[in-house]
Amino acid sequence: MPILAITDAKGHLLNNASLVTIATLAFPANEKARLSFLAAHEANILISENRGLPQGEGTDKWLKNILDAPEPDKLMKKFDNQSRKIEVAGNILLYILNAADQEPRLANVNRAVYILEGEYATANAGSPRWISTIWSQFKPVAHLCAAVTFWASDLKGRADYDLGTEQGLPKFLSLAENFRKMGESHFPVVKHHKKPISTLPKGKMWSVPADLILPTVEKPTWPPLPDWTMKRLNGYTPE
Repeated sequence: MPILAITDAKGHLLNNASLVTIATLAFPANEKARLSFLAAHEANILISENRGLPQGEGTDKWLKNILDAPEPDKLMKKFDNQSRKIEVAGNILLYILNAADQEPRLANVNRAVYILEGEYATANAGSPRWISTIWSQFKPVAHLCAAVTFWASDLKGRADYDLGTEQGLPKFLSLAENFRKMGESHFPVVKHHKKPISTLPKGKMWSVPADLILPTVEKPTWPPLPDWTMKRLNGYTPE
């Protein structure tokens, strides 16, 4: 299981824990991109605070990551592109978990892709293949993606769940861990499969370090699936 490098091994969050989490969200399978993202942001902080370069072991590697990083505008454009994918992956998992609580037979990735195809119909990239590809790429961080989407919508951006702050990150991660466990324990209803496969694969999901004690957060209250969603999923075709 890949672990977020966000603590000092003694249960304390590192100063860059939020940035590490965000970098992992955006580039779950690209370590070089994560390191470039982190180095560029850390360099901007040094410049804005008029501080000198860090000294000690790892400085050379840090400088190389900065030199390898895209220009700030290109980096932000790349991150914005990834942000859209985070939203898609988060919506897929949230739909599945919601449907599993209300209509288990409709709780699977294929149904989620079908629904999102309709929601993203006006987007040039909103094809089923595009959505499915995003799910494959972002599945290891789908629980974190779902937490971002849930925070932005159902929690209305509450400050105490803001992953961009040291105060909000623990509750955000606790919410994400709940989604991970729910996804790993959910098995879609699929005919003719002798060995059920969980929605999220155990052992392959990015998780928090064992030394980090997370606060308890409330279990999400799922809203009823909209009528148009039910009609679409049950084969309803508009006249």
